[in-house]
Amino acid sequence: MTQNRVTKGGYIITDDIQFKPSKDFERYSEGIARIVRASNPKFSVGIYGEKGSGKTTLMRLIRERLEGENVVTVWFDAWRYERENQLASIALMNTIADAIGDHKAFKNVKKILLRGALIVGKSMIRQVFSRIIGEKGLEELEKRPFPRNEFVDSIRKDTIYFSGIRNIALEMDKIIANYPDSMIIVFINDLDKCSPSKYVEVFNSIRIFLGIRGFVYFIELTRASLGKLALEYSQSDLKGYIRDTIQMDFVIPPWSYHNIKDVLLTVAATLPKEYSDVINKNNELILGVLDPNPKEVIHFINTLIVANEVFSSSDSPLDIKRLLVFNLMVYKKSWSEVYRNLSNARFLKILYRYLVLPSAERTKALSEIRKRNLPFEYEKNLLEIDSDLWEFLSKVKDILFQSMELASIDEEEIDLSSELKKYEEELKKHDEDRRSSSISYDREKKSNDSRPDET
Repeated sequence: MTQNRVTKGGYIITDDIQFKPSKDFERYSEGIARIVRASNPKFSVGIYGEKGSGKTTLMRLIRERLEGENVVTVWFDAWRYERENQLASIALMNTIADAIGDHKAFKNVKKILLRGALIVGKSMIRQVFSRIIGEKGLEELEKRPFPRNEFVDSIRKDTIYFSGIRNIALEMDKIIANYPDSMIIVFINDLDKCSPSKYVEVFNSIRIFLGIRGFVYFIELTRASLGKLALEYSQSDLKGYIRDTIQMDFVIPPWSYHNIKDVLLTVAATLPKEYSDVINKNNELILGVLDPNPKEVIHFINTLIVANEVFSSSDSPLDIKRLLVFNLMVYKKSWSEVYRNLSNARFLKILYRYLVLPSAERTKALSEIRKRNLPFEYEKNLLEIDSDLWEFLSKVKDILFQSMELASIDEEEIDLSSELKKYEEELKKHDEDRRSSSISYDREKKSNDSRPDET
């Protein structure tokens, strides 16, 4: 787990936090690893899931299960090469070569990779990628005629894009013949952090090794990141491109309540007692609001820590339980307007009166407000509260109002019945004025209609 200490009381939890995987993820990783071990190692797997759903966690588990004496696992963080001048293909080849290390069985493959990455310059690779690899794949590469010049002729036999590909395929066949369980498994992580151009580069780099026996790819994907490919390809071409690149899909199912609760309590256990206590005691309240996503849990805890560290040192410190409630309301965008109204003394008093009503009575009272044509401003605010927020506020009313003496707020007491009576009187007067105007109009119209036609 990574913690960046910001104060003596709180820590910022970073995204690379390690927590015990759920049983579901253990099952997913074991099943996928079993398929890979039983298959001809000549394919790629797409791990689909939204941001924070656990794609990286799952790929790490798969990696652990597939590591072996004759298996080289490669972890490639695509976003780290976002600002490099070289294309992603060179970074990928170097990363695979580094992962091979001193492994004797793969030493010739390593030499070919390093030679290909070293010889081919950026301009040459960009030309090859943009004109050939991105469109037709590597099979077309050897069929298409290239401009004849000394530079191309001098490197043609040595580069990874020509005989190098064939040499790697031959070497991998030899390795597998001697060690049948041999594989080079590459995990492509954090593609969604890449710009569209770098995203396409990485995808094209993967395609270099497609079709070579012994290479398996795991690629982390989101709907948003696939949209970056759509900038380069038409919809019909994109489907074919992805289908040709990825042979197996796995979509991470939504996190269950129990699994996300394990994440919340695991992270809370690493924090100082002040934070762990309030999170543990209110875990059901928190989980009822947050999306079932590990990153959302971490983000919420960090927000709570920062808010508490800031306000605890002020002249008027806020109780951490109330900060927790406020942060949950801010988290829900649809609740943010009601949260802002909590600073209004009049709204607070009226809210409290409605919160202490039994649910059925409150529903009936709100229904009556909706029937009125001209509700008061604070009544409009009450109508903005949806059923989920009413349920939430009912659960936290003791926290919200525990230390608050409503009568001490610097406003005169509000008598709801007198306010409603005043409203009814104003509405009655409004109706009388409207009827009076209508009668006057009818009389005038009748008088005009009774006059003889002057024409």
